[in-house]
Amino acid sequence: MNKEKVEEEVLRVFEKFTGQQEVNVNCYIFTDIELDSLDLIEIVMEIEDVLDISIDNDMFDKCRIVQDIVDMSFDLVKDK
Repeated sequence: MNKEKVEEEVLRVFEKFTGQQEVNVNCYIFTDIELDSLDLIEIVMEIEDVLDISIDNDMFDKCRIVQDIVDMSFDLVKDK
């Protein structure tokens, strides 16, 4: 899976959970999208299912913008 496909899937999950159609990779997770940590956990679980990867809690705790999650997810997908 290429990075563009990973980005598309991650954005789709964010849009599904937030109901926002204008989520992009530069959005700050906790301020622009106004998610809390529980929301992020649910989103990460969905991304794990969609991409068939496993993301450690320590990894996604460091994510501040959507691009961080795209990058992290792509690294895990390409290492499979």
